[in-house]
Amino acid sequence: MHLKLITPPGGEPVSVEEAKRYLRVEADEDQEIIANLITTARLAVESYTGRNLMTQTWRLTLHQTNPALSACLISPFNRRKATIKLPGNPFICLQGHPKLVSQSAEWEIKDYHVVKGLSQALLGLHGLSLNETQSLQVDFRCGYGDSPEEVPLTFRQAILMLVAELYDNRNGQSSHPTQPAFINDAVACLLEPLRCLAVI
Repeated sequence: MHLKLITPPGGEPVSVEEAKRYLRVEADEDQEIIANLITTARLAVESYTGRNLMTQTWRLTLHQTNPALSACLISPFNRRKATIKLPGNPFICLQGHPKLVSQSAEWEIKDYHVVKGLSQALLGLHGLSLNETQSLQVDFRCGYGDSPEEVPLTFRQAILMLVAELYDNRNGQSSHPTQPAFINDAVACLLEPLRCLAVI
């Protein structure tokens, strides 16, 4: 499985001014630093929870060795159905049709359906047959929305808390080395009920 970010979020769930107020920073000389910390904190929250906060577009590529596709390495005369759990969370929609791609060509798949759950989605591919040189490529959009107000408050609060942690430890040494990506105990407790790690 390979995931590639095609279109990043158009903004962040927390503005620089909002973060400055939270940090009680009045001067402007650290604005660029704070902006970078907001992005770092948002990525940490997304990684920890398995959720995408702002609207973004990703490309999922599955090679023929993936268990969901290995059963489809068969004759075109004996086609099978493959079901793929899309990692985008919350899922919005597909961007175009799924494709079979090789080094020299690509083919759109039009016999499929998408089942949207509360957050993630299942992609059902009907009559699929591929050979060992082909991969499945799916582009999809995910996230809570384009504006910060659409992102649930808990995530935004967690980002502010992480920005404060990172700002106070700008030398790169976290006071919580056992937690991944600067997720301290308070933030972990806040986000734990919201974790929804995707498995394909």
